[in-house]
Amino acid sequence: MSLRSRGTRRHELSPEAAAYKARGTPSVPLQMPDLADLDAVARWRAETNALWGTDDDPEVPHRPVTIGGVPCLVAGPQASDSKPTVVYAHGGGYVLGSAAVAIPITARLGRILRLVSVDFRQPPEHTFPAALDDMLAVYRALAGYRASVALAGDSAGGALALSAAVIAAADGMPPVLVQAAVGEPLASQAREFQQRAAGAGVDITLDLWEGLWHTWHYHALPEADQALAEAAAFLAASLNRADGP
Repeated sequence: MSLRSRGTRRHELSPEAAAYKARGTPSVPLQMPDLADLDAVARWRAETNALWGTDDDPEVPHRPVTIGGVPCLVAGPQASDSKPTVVYAHGGGYVLGSAAVAIPITARLGRILRLVSVDFRQPPEHTFPAALDDMLAVYRALAGYRASVALAGDSAGGALALSAAVIAAADGMPPVLVQAAVGEPLASQAREFQQRAAGAGVDITLDLWEGLWHTWHYHALPEADQALAEAAAFLAASLNRADGP
């Protein structure tokens, strides 16, 4: 059994993070419509995603591709199909977000890693397990090239990545890193998951940050840069071990 914790990051918030918290910006800026009204859902999703922003990063450009029949955005090194790759699932409570919206995260990870960000199908138009099927289709298509492939995601995308990893892992789970904010509603679930995963023999690290909020990684903050740099290093190390001699 392996259970690791980096403890709670107790530090003064950066001025940028303190200013963001003071604004009290809602995580979902527009009210959710009746999910039975598919046209209203489509408008709500498009308007919310536009408010969240979908601009590309000129330093780490993303290009559209189709992998395993699923639309994706690819970023980072493009040396060869056999290069170690991270398959990424965006957040948004399963019904919002997109690979384009996740660019603030995938661009920073893509400075080190090859990223394939999946535009998985979303409910209510596409019911479960459509999103999971899309993640697995991309993962299996890339794994078919005999490349080392890792799975990652934020918020609901993290749950999708974890579910795909459980299904894809024929001989047990690979190492897992979970980053969460101490005060967010899902922190207790992160702690419970760490205990249960470790009890099943998974090499898992839980990294808790104080004073931040759910998926702070999306914002232009020193704390986001640090967390994503550490996540990229963790993924790179895991992929290099899997791709070793």
